[in-house]
Amino acid sequence: MSYYFLFFAVFGVMTIAFMMTEKSNKDNTRGKNKTYLIFSGVYFVLLMGLRAEYVGTDTSMYGNIFSIFGQTPMLSEVAVSLSGQFLYRLFSKAIFIIFDGSYQWMLVFSAIIVILGVFRFIYYTSENFYLSVFLFILLWFFFESWNASRQYLALAIGLNSVVEFNRSNKKVAVILFVLAVLMHNTAAVLFIYFLIYRIKWTKAKMIIFFAACFVGTLFYSHFVVLFANYSPRYAALYSSYVAESLITMEAQGRKMLISISYLMILLAALLFLDKKELDKGMISLWLLSAIVIIEIVIGIVMPNDVLALRVQTYFSIFVISVIPNVMKEMKLSSYSIIPVAIYFVPFYINLSENRSGILPYISFWTTY
Repeated sequence: MSYYFLFFAVFGVMTIAFMMTEKSNKDNTRGKNKTYLIFSGVYFVLLMGLRAEYVGTDTSMYGNIFSIFGQTPMLSEVAVSLSGQFLYRLFSKAIFIIFDGSYQWMLVFSAIIVILGVFRFIYYTSENFYLSVFLFILLWFFFESWNASRQYLALAIGLNSVVEFNRSNKKVAVILFVLAVLMHNTAAVLFIYFLIYRIKWTKAKMIIFFAACFVGTLFYSHFVVLFANYSPRYAALYSSYVAESLITMEAQGRKMLISISYLMILLAALLFLDKKELDKGMISLWLLSAIVIIEIVIGIVMPNDVLALRVQTYFSIFVISVIPNVMKEMKLSSYSIIPVAIYFVPFYINLSENRSGILPYISFWTTY
């Protein structure tokens, strides 16, 4: 665990250095922040991409799948049974062929896509890059991406579909959305964003939307069956969950508390910010908050449902921009250390419990 504390110590010093430089050059704040994202992104990619293939609970499993993809036709029954996502099979096959079957390059390119996709989303949607990057780490998204690699590849692509949609590049947005779904079918839930995009939000409508999401959980099983009909592979997966009662109790209370903390932040925004302040941003705080509401409802009502948690990630990632933006509009950006300190607690617990199997950290060139 000491390796990760060293990692964060170095990263913390780098962040402080950038913040001090920004204070002495206020006319170029956005540019300095962009440089910070670039340096941070490279730093994260190196840590994520150069790890040994047994660092991470599912990393070795994906290595075996990668080898099978490389040695069997993409449309073979074996390949399709391992991953119904066509784009992931194509991606794996291409890496296998180009780099002579080296799984390490699969880890490197997966890291590049995930970090580039998430950081590009931060660049366009966050008002405080420093806090967003720290939240990406402390809320465990970074380390979770080491295991749920297919889902985070789809998430990174899907987030940029949202970005391009708001930049009025509708065709690019559609293409990226389709690619995200082809990478991982659950990315289809991001379509909700496009459905609510045109809503003229008010505080009353936000409360109604919150209530509607709660009501929607009553029909959760029906939604799952509908999705299973669309994806036969998920039909089998859902059946196994029901048959084996595969419900995890791990960190149930912790997940719920984190979702409740998001709820408190959104309530503060609705109470203390006016419509003009909530309208700000390339993606308005109204819309970002609406997406996070879905996360909150899932986290409070279904914190121990494995299938629901797969979906939750696509909405919870938006908090890395919501929290900084709310703090800026409430004139609290100078107190960014507060959410960092608060969310460091569950982060430390996750790390000490070796959640995601990331301990000990071993680089690919190290042998036992």
